[in-house]
Amino acid sequence: MNVVEVMKQRAKKDLKTVVFPEATDKRILRAARLLQAGKLVNPVLVGEHEAIQEAANQEETDLTGVEIVTPHSSSYL
Repeated sequence: MNVVEVMKQRAKKDLKTVVFPEATDKRILRAARLLQAGKLVNPVLVGEHEAIQEAANQEETDLTGVEIVTPHSSSYL
């Protein structure tokens, strides 16, 4: 097993949450999708839900299972 596979196995055993504040950036959207799909972390995107969803649609990125938190209306405040 190579180093990357070992790291993936460790990540899956102890799933962490990673918060991405630059949520409309296409690189962040892709990373969140890949991390969610691989069950490596629980990605959380911070920003306006509509803007994030619009950016994801433009990039043809499916955000199913990715949590989106809008700061001014979040229950986390």
